[in-house]
Amino acid sequence: AAAVGGGIQSGTLAKIIGTSTCDMVVVHPEEIGTSVVSGICGQVEGSIIPNMIGLEAGQSAFGDVFAWFRNLLCWPTRNFSQKTKEKMEQTILDDLGLAAAQLRTEQDDVISLDWFNGRRSPNLNATLKASIAGLSLSSNAPVIYRSLIEATAYGSRAISEHIKSEGIMIDETIALGGIAQKSPYCVQVLADVLEQPIKIADTQEGSALGAAMF
Repeated sequence: AAAVGGGIQSGTLAKIIGTSTCDMVVVHPEEIGTSVVSGICGQVEGSIIPNMIGLEAGQSAFGDVFAWFRNLLCWPTRNFSQKTKEKMEQTILDDLGLAAAQLRTEQDDVISLDWFNGRRSPNLNATLKASIAGLSLSSNAPVIYRSLIEATAYGSRAISEHIKSEGIMIDETIALGGIAQKSPYCVQVLADVLEQPIKIADTQEGSALGAAMF
């Protein structure tokens, strides 16, 4: 429903970005024929738009990765008052994003893998684990946060490149969901990694809009 609310059409990758992602593409039946796209989660006629083949992939964790890091940093606040704890949790990711956006790219930067909840696409493997490499005593919170943002962006790129390698055309990417609305820095990194503009749907209720259209 969110993909439809965001204006999905042939050649569009619709990314619903929240705690995880749902990545959707629609293809005309004559374009795909009897081919089965490997490594994704679903390929069903009429599942998104009538008379078109709907393809679904996604990442097991996206916003959940950032929430994990926030909770890690906020662990000492467990004994604070509820009001103080909530205020810190609400602002810390915004502050980290602002600081991370100012960092220079260095050759020996921290690098992360986004498999904190296994890998969903491409090629499901729930047993994979995440990693953070290149840490030193100078690795501060914004540096690590940037590496996590980059990790999720490259996870998205792996999905996009895999779908295109299967002969499916992707001309544009549209983004919906909480991360798309709340984190301009995250979306900008994603656009940089995908090497294309990302259109943000002009609605905070993409699923409701799509449901109304249905």
